[in-house]
Amino acid sequence: MKLIETHVITADDWGMSPGVNRGILRLAQKGYVRRVGIMSTVPFFKTDLEELKQVPGIELGLHFNLSEGEDAVSTPARLLMDWLFGRLDKEKITQIFSKQMSCLTESGVNPVFFNSHQHVHLVPGVMNAVADLLKAEKIFDVRMMYDAALWSTLKFPINIVAMIFYPTFRKHGFFSKQVYYPTHSDMKDIDYFSRMLIKHRSKEVLVHPALENDFEAVHCTDPYREGRLLEMFSIEGAMELVERRFRQEKEQHKLTPYNIKSEK
Repeated sequence: MKLIETHVITADDWGMSPGVNRGILRLAQKGYVRRVGIMSTVPFFKTDLEELKQVPGIELGLHFNLSEGEDAVSTPARLLMDWLFGRLDKEKITQIFSKQMSCLTESGVNPVFFNSHQHVHLVPGVMNAVADLLKAEKIFDVRMMYDAALWSTLKFPINIVAMIFYPTFRKHGFFSKQVYYPTHSDMKDIDYFSRMLIKHRSKEVLVHPALENDFEAVHCTDPYREGRLLEMFSIEGAMELVERRFRQEKEQHKLTPYNIKSEK
């Protein structure tokens, strides 16, 4: 087993644009991305999908989406408020979930995990609406989106919602790896990012890469754009460093893939 094979990097947002798909596919073919979260009711869902399905060892999952494409019905903040005030339309959510799952399976994708665009599944009412459907599909790998490092960033509300979500997560018997959600600060220094990948190699690393920013050309409304190019460049560079470091240490007979120590 190679050190690189111990990393679980998940790339989300497949289907958002051709540039996103091409970036994820390239990282998957290099062996850097091992899991891909797919948005199945957006216009570019099937672009390069057959090539992705052919990548050895790739794991595919549903990236549940309520804010892009034909299923754009709400935002995370609005969903949370609707849940708090008892206005959440659970029937609509289950209908959208069923449609998105059907789109995956009809395209030959057997999803083995579940997460969501903009982390909307963390809203307890959303999870309660789809939990039984997930279990019927034998999907118990559900992302528990909590990273302690986010408390010192503008993304700290994700942790607050994750803490609200946790009792629902446990109640339904779902499981998840711990999550490392790299910041732009982490990724701007490729050497530092490579060391963070080694430190967090037992966790799920959450990324959103793209090979090009084509959102305007394809009329994609998602606001996160240029950062995807940084992620693409950083993942490739950092994982090359991880591989190189492993080869050097193996040659020196200092460490093995099984006892390599995390950077501190």
